[in-house]
Amino acid sequence: MKAKALTVAAMFLICAMAAWAPAQQADQGNQSGRGGRSGRGGNWDPAQMRQQMLDRLKTDLGAKDDEWQVLSPKVEKVMTLSFQSRMRGMFGRNRGSDNNNQTSGTDSAIAKAQTELKSALDDKSISADEIAKRLTNLRQARDASKQELAKAQAELKELLNQRQEAVLVMNGMLD
Repeated sequence: MKAKALTVAAMFLICAMAAWAPAQQADQGNQSGRGGRSGRGGNWDPAQMRQQMLDRLKTDLGAKDDEWQVLSPKVEKVMTLSFQSRMRGMFGRNRGSDNNNQTSGTDSAIAKAQTELKSALDDKSISADEIAKRLTNLRQARDASKQELAKAQAELKELLNQRQEAVLVMNGMLD
């Protein structure tokens, strides 16, 4: 259970930091911290962290290189969709930066619908009907995301042996 919790926490941390790191770096400029490193997040590479997590999953799954070439895109898709569905409230606000980071979920249909609903709520002149429309759009985006995640999980599960499936269940990637 600890491994599952740690993996899920690491996945969220990686994706969340991927969304915030560019804004933090811009805010901090070229300020140096201890040991010549930039402040919080300055030298932190979310792509490298994601790759380390994928490498660990490959090892945990006992996948050979040729098998991993087939599994990896499916694992990454489940990882991304899972993050988007679980972190749905975190990225609803416009943070003022467009980092085009696919893993963060900031450019998902859910995030777009949340941003549109948030702007309607911030504008006191928007009608109740428009708010209802945007709320419906958000709910539809969430439902579509859940369906897409379920489909991606099913496609991944088809490729796994029993041990590999159990590893991914324990890591929170499959139900």
